[in-house]
Amino acid sequence: EMPVWKSTYRLVVGDDGKGTLQGWAIVDNPTDEPLENVQLSFVAGQPISFITSLYQPVWAVRPRVEVKATGGLVPDIDVGQSADGITGMLRESAADASFSAAPVPVAPAPQMSGAGVTGQAQTAATASSFVYHVEEPVTIGRNESALVPLVVAEVTAERLALFDRRNHARHPLHAVRLVNDTGLQLAAGSVTIYDEVGFAGNAQLPELLPDEERLLAFAVDLELAVTVASGQRSTSVTRAAIRGNLLEVTELTRQTMEITVNGAPSDGRFLVVQTPALPGFDIVEPRPAPPLSNGQPRFGVALVGADGAVPDDRAVPTHLVCRAGGACTLEVVAERLDSQSLALANLASDRLAIFLENVELSDEDRAVLDQIVSLQRELAEADRPL
Repeated sequence: EMPVWKSTYRLVVGDDGKGTLQGWAIVDNPTDEPLENVQLSFVAGQPISFITSLYQPVWAVRPRVEVKATGGLVPDIDVGQSADGITGMLRESAADASFSAAPVPVAPAPQMSGAGVTGQAQTAATASSFVYHVEEPVTIGRNESALVPLVVAEVTAERLALFDRRNHARHPLHAVRLVNDTGLQLAAGSVTIYDEVGFAGNAQLPELLPDEERLLAFAVDLELAVTVASGQRSTSVTRAAIRGNLLEVTELTRQTMEITVNGAPSDGRFLVVQTPALPGFDIVEPRPAPPLSNGQPRFGVALVGADGAVPDDRAVPTHLVCRAGGACTLEVVAERLDSQSLALANLASDRLAIFLENVELSDEDRAVLDQIVSLQRELAEADRPL
């Protein structure tokens, strides 16, 4: 048994929304035997594996059947099960694709972008995994490790800021929207991010399929401060209808929330604010509707820089534009409709009066409720002398 291989990446981000991604595989040889000129293949996927105890004897527990004195019966012979329906599920189709890429220089950090690294692997895709076949043989000494370059490609890497109070209660994080347009499946691993200055921070990359994208947060953005405050929650009855001896009532619950952004970065910024999920609620303001990440809405705030340009994002719409000169606030309104059935016999006349005054009713239902209120008043007057 050998340890699993690990992956690590280096991402050099430019100002044009592009970046150079370099990926390596780390393979360990914990044995006392050197591996000389071996052919390596790295599989990216999540195969299911487990440990079974085959050494221990396993005894089958069988039920005890008493002998019957009466005549027995003979069961039918099992004719078996057709395998036609499952053989197709067991076949795997593989599509081989060759890949090679030259390093793409990203100025002005030449010592980080090129470094003489080229991709050393060909790729093959199956139904359950993605395989990197290393072209040249690799030698790994005993109790040593090797760093094998797999991927060198230009990718889409757009800068932005991401606020999620689970990460930081006040400040957003500098982030990069990485789009996997390499055509390869990228294994999960750590990413070291560089910009025009040099080292910018570290991020974590999950398992990434071709054409998928993720936000890689790598540093705290101290130039911005964000607060998310929940407003009041109100409930009102919007519709009511009589169904037999029940009154079906539809209630509208409205929840408000305020997102306040402080700070005026000179270079401008597109800020993605991720707020807690509102189960059962639909966001009616602002528009367009924000995209969801694991059920949590994401709102876009464009912070205009000194050049006057309004930044935007490809995945999150702009809900608010902030210019220099103080804080700006985005108000979020979410609504939820709930239905409940009320027994007409248990409703007091004062509550029925509220329905008659404030709720949308059909003419027939309104007449019935008027009659019920009138009868309740007559009943109260008859109870008074008793």
